[in-house]
Amino acid sequence: MNPVGDVNTIAADIGTETLKIGYCGALHPTIFNSTRQNPNYESPVLHSVISSPSNYLSLLTSSLSCNDPLVLAVNYEEKMVVKKNIVGYLLDKKYTNGILLVPSNLMDMYSHGKSSGIVVNMSGGSTSVSTIIEGNVTHYYSVPIGGFDLTQKFRKYLNEEDLVPRGYKSNEKGDNDAKFAFLKDELCREIKESVIEVKSERNSETFYELPSGKSIKFGNERYELADYLLEKSNLIETVRSLIDKNDQDVRHILVNNIMLCGMGVINGISERLVSELSKTYSPSKIRIYWEKKVFSTFFGASVVGSVGMAKNMFITQADYEECGESILERKNVMW
Repeated sequence: MNPVGDVNTIAADIGTETLKIGYCGALHPTIFNSTRQNPNYESPVLHSVISSPSNYLSLLTSSLSCNDPLVLAVNYEEKMVVKKNIVGYLLDKKYTNGILLVPSNLMDMYSHGKSSGIVVNMSGGSTSVSTIIEGNVTHYYSVPIGGFDLTQKFRKYLNEEDLVPRGYKSNEKGDNDAKFAFLKDELCREIKESVIEVKSERNSETFYELPSGKSIKFGNERYELADYLLEKSNLIETVRSLIDKNDQDVRHILVNNIMLCGMGVINGISERLVSELSKTYSPSKIRIYWEKKVFSTFFGASVVGSVGMAKNMFITQADYEECGESILERKNVMW
C-alpha cells in the first residue's frame, strides 16, 4: 500500500465476506479481498462478530506492511475480551505503534458526515439498525441475516433447479462464493418492485444472460431474495420501533437522516422505507442516504484517522506497556 498525501494511518474493516484496508484520507480501500482465504474457506467473522480471533489476526496482519497507526472498525456488540486480545497481540508483536478501535455503526454514520440519525447496515453477515444522537448510540438491534445468507439461498435454488452455470461449482466455497454473489447482485439489481409491489402484481419471469451467452430464466425467485431478508430481519418494523423508543423531540432528526449501508442493501428498500414511514411522518421530512453504502464503514474509519484530534485517542505502545490490556477500558471509554 502507498500512503495518501502525508497521512500514514491505516484504516481497516474486516467483515463476514470481505476485508477492506487502506490509508486514511482515501475514498476507497487499497486492499479489497474475500475473508474466506484460509484452507477451509471459513471467514474469521461470523454474522459480523469475530468468531476466530487467531484467524482474524492472521488475516489482518498479513495485510499490514509496516508499523503505522491503525484505526480498526469492529462490531458494536464485539466482546471486550476479544478487543483486548486484538489490541494486546498487535502491540505486543509491534504490528502497529498505536491502535484505535471504533464501532462500525458510528463509522457508517461518519462516512456521511453526520453525527445523528439512523444507520441501517445490511452487511454480509447481519442486518442491524442503530439510532444515534450526537455520536451516542441510543438504541441498537441486530439479526444474524445478511447478504451472505442471500447468496447461499440463491446458490441452493440454482442447484435444485439445475441452473448452475458452467464454471460455477455449486457445492464449493471460497472464490466460488464471490461468483454466486455477483450473479445474485446482477439479477436483483433492477427489481425495485420486489420490495414495493404486492406479490400478485409482480412480473413472474425474467431472463439473465451469462457472460457465456447462455440465458437463465427466473420467476418470482428473484423477488423472494429481497422478501426473505426483509421478513427475516423484520427491518421495516424495527426501524419504526427504534424511532419510537427515542424522545419525541429527536425523532424528526432521525427520520431526516437515514443511512443505508452495507453490500447487502437491496434495490428498492429506500422507497419501501419512505412508503412505510410516511404513514407516521410527513414524506417531506424523510430523507434517506445510500450513496456510500459499499465502503461506508471503511470510509468512516478513514475519516476518523485523518482527524488530528483523534491521535490523542490512540492506544500507543507506551500506554500498553504501562497499563496492559486494561488501557482499552480506560482510554476507549467514549466508544
